[in-house]
This record gives sequence, structure tokens and C-alpha cells, in this order.
Amino acid sequence: MTRFTPTPAPPDKSLFHAAILVSLALHLLLLLALGRHGLPRIPPWQPAALQVSLLATPPASAPPPLATQLAQHDSLAGSAAPAAKPAPAAVAPAAASVRATPAPAAPRAESTAVLSREQSAYTTPPPAPETAPRSAQDWLSQARQLGSSANAAGGEAQDKARAVFGVSATGVSWARYVEDWRLKIERIGKRNYPAEARAQNLYGNLELTVVIRADGALQEVRLLRSSGHPVLDQAAQDIVRMAAPYAPFPPTLAAEFRSLEVVRKWSFTTANQLSAN
Repeated sequence: MTRFTPTPAPPDKSLFHAAILVSLALHLLLLLALGRHGLPRIPPWQPAALQVSLLATPPASAPPPLATQLAQHDSLAGSAAPAAKPAPAAVAPAAASVRATPAPAAPRAESTAVLSREQSAYTTPPPAPETAPRSAQDWLSQARQLGSSANAAGGEAQDKARAVFGVSATGVSWARYVEDWRLKIERIGKRNYPAEARAQNLYGNLELTVVIRADGALQEVRLLRSSGHPVLDQAAQDIVRMAAPYAPFPPTLAAEFRSLEVVRKWSFTTANQLSAN
């Protein structure tokens, strides 16, 4: 017995065709609508602006500012090290650089200039005010004033420091001191009587001023009145010098005066002796 197998019916393609027709109709309507209103204009594409900065390269002969400052510092410090060689100049790149690099020497030069101004402000002294030139009369008057002031001060100090026997030096203490001083000179004069005066039989009176310091040292001896014989005048001064130093002042007198002035008459007698009147 033969089995009957039914043949499948071919698929219906009418729906597929209808969908295609509908799609074409919709696209056609869309194109017509766009043609009436115009298509939106899209701005043309433009490349982005590119900023290019070119650096100026210094000439190869001139050293960079940093090397110049280092060379000056080495020369001032007295260093024997060779000067720094200039750095090789950078070749400008052919390709454009987007970011510009500032020159490093500009801020260093500015800071150096500021430092130089500050140093000059501290080291340079202010100018001295100009004074009008003084005349010779002004100098003379000032010198006279200074001289008179110095003389007055010196005179007052000398009056206070020096005692004059019989005027400001009075009393038992001064009288005893001067008496001991006189006796010593007479002893020295007897031992050292001038041989020329003895040979020529010379005698006479003279007056001397003697200044003795508080420690007994001889400060001054001078002739006030001559005896008429230079031999006797010189012999009397030599005897006063040979008798020095003398006894120091007593503590009470030394605390008040620094020196003592004694004016005394001396006689070379016929007995070949020196005595005080």
C-alpha cells in the first residue's frame, strides 16, 4: 500500500512584498518633506588653531648670563679655577611647540639688579652736608678762645696743685720740711764748693726759685736774681740739682698739694760756704 505524503504549500510572499512597498512609501514621503523645508546645514569642519612660539637663540659667541655671573664671582673671589664654558646653544626645533618655555636668565638678572640696588643703599654713605668755608678771622677768634680757656683751666689746676712757701704753704709742717731741705743743700754746697770761686776769692748773694714734687723729685730750678758772677750763679743751681732727690711730702701735705715752690736767697760767704738767708 502506498503512503501519500502531502506536498507543503509554498509560502505566501504577498505580505513581504506589501511591507517593502510600505517602507518605500514612507521613505519617499520623508524625502519630500525634507526637500520642502531644507536640510539643516552642518558647519564645515575647520582645524583647531595651533599656537606656535619660537625661542630666540643667543649667538654662539656671547656666553649666557648665568655663566657671566659665575665668571665675575670667581674673579672677585680670587679663584684660579678656569671660567665656566658657555653652554651649547639649543637648536630651535623644526616642529611647532605648543607650550612656550620662558627664558631662565630674565628673573636672575632682575634679582641681581634688585640685590645691587639694596647693597648700594647700605654701603653708600649719605653725602655730607656742605658747610660754608670759614674765614681766617673765625679761626683766629676760635683759637684765642680755646687758648684762653686752656690757660684759665691750667692756671686754676696749677694754683690748686702747687703750694708756695710762705703764701699757701704755711704752718709747722711746711716750716719743718723747708728747714730740712735748706740744711741738706748747705751740706752739699760745703762739700762741693766751686774751686774757681775759691781760687778767685769770689763771693756774693743770689736768689733762686726751686720747685719740688710731692715725691721729693726736683721739678725746676731757675735764677731770679744774679750775684754778678756767672760762676757763683751756675754753682748754686748745680748744688741744688746735686742735692736732689729730697724727702717726700708728709701724707697730709701730699694729699693737698702736688708740688712746693720755694723762693730763697743764697750767699757764697768769705768762709767758702753756701748758706741761705
